[in-house]
Amino acid sequence: MKALEVWEETLPDNHLSKSDGYTNLAISFRNLGCFEKALEYNLKALEIGKSTLSEDHPDLAKIYNNIAVSYIDLGDYKKALDYNLEALDIRERNLPPDHPDLATTYSNTAVSFENLGKLEEALDYYYKALDIRERILSPDHPDIAMNYSNIANLYIINENYVGAQEYCKKALAIMKDALPADHPDIASCYSNIAVTYSGLEKYDEALNNDLIALDIREHSLPADHPDLAVSYNNIGGDYVNLGMNKEGLEFLIKALTIREKILPPNHSAIMESYENLAIQFRKTKQYDEALKYSLKTIQVMEDILPENHPDLIDWYDETGKDYEALEQYDNAVHYYLKSLSIKEKTLPADHPKIKISLEKIGILYYNLKKYEEAIIYFKKALIIVKKTQPPFDKERISLTTMVHKLRSYDTEIKKGKQNRWSFGKK
Repeated sequence: MKALEVWEETLPDNHLSKSDGYTNLAISFRNLGCFEKALEYNLKALEIGKSTLSEDHPDLAKIYNNIAVSYIDLGDYKKALDYNLEALDIRERNLPPDHPDLATTYSNTAVSFENLGKLEEALDYYYKALDIRERILSPDHPDIAMNYSNIANLYIINENYVGAQEYCKKALAIMKDALPADHPDIASCYSNIAVTYSGLEKYDEALNNDLIALDIREHSLPADHPDLAVSYNNIGGDYVNLGMNKEGLEFLIKALTIREKILPPNHSAIMESYENLAIQFRKTKQYDEALKYSLKTIQVMEDILPENHPDLIDWYDETGKDYEALEQYDNAVHYYLKSLSIKEKTLPADHPKIKISLEKIGILYYNLKKYEEAIIYFKKALIIVKKTQPPFDKERISLTTMVHKLRSYDTEIKKGKQNRWSFGKK
């Protein structure tokens, strides 16, 4: 920092030495997990680079690549991809087809595609990177191991856990020979192997590998590094899968504590922690805590997803269930209606999920003694049942009877008469 202060005072604003200094600072901040500061200095380096270098200069491609990595760290994958493609355009035009920097750009571009859910494009770029690296590097080079790990991640996403584990173990074999025993990349490899065991429902093996990863990370990373949060989160999941709920919650909360400290509030990793805690508290019937994290999950989802995105449906429904368990029926109706609104926009009109929502809302309106509203939603559910079920189907008969009784009940209430029939909760 002192050297940079001297440069800033003595060198012209667009001097390339300043750009190099900013880049080195960005690398240092990234290694400390300070991703916003890393981005800040990478952008300063770009400002100088664009004013002093030609449009296709390889150093400019390097700066674009560094900015893309910063955006990946911050979870802004669309911006990351934009900068990846800028770097790739320069390098494909100016470098030989087997240049290692080209492999790096292919790999980083793949990461952005992967995080945007474009898995076929991601796999294509990972294979392009691997093809170059296998041609120019020794078989035991760490970059090849990292490529294996990246391909394994895609197999994990596609739930091909056997194939993923094969790539993970190939990567680990290289890393154990090429890197120090406490290197963070080895920890990541153990973490990925744990995910494959979890996918294969071998939870003891998953926990063992996650604990190895955690031990390495606790010895080699700062206490608030995001990879530590990943380990805590995964171990929490392992304990939950083994039925050890108390231990699971402890580690899930540790993960969230780090993520809330170092990541932007709408980061997908924070949302993941909220989701996991909501699910776990719901399993243990701590509905007030489950509700707290459900609402936090929805807040992030509504911030980062398009309006009426299907992923919101389940969380609106789960939040409705939390409110229902707490007998806060007005709030439950509110979230069931939000879920229903998306279902009606994205699903066929007679879809069973729409019918289920209509019935839930009808029941809650009944519990709130809002009988006219209950009739409306039960009738809508009945229309779907009549379209999809035969005339003497039990559910069809039950809904028909229910609507008739509610009409009668509502009429008698309006006339001031007492009604003796009861409607049981589902």
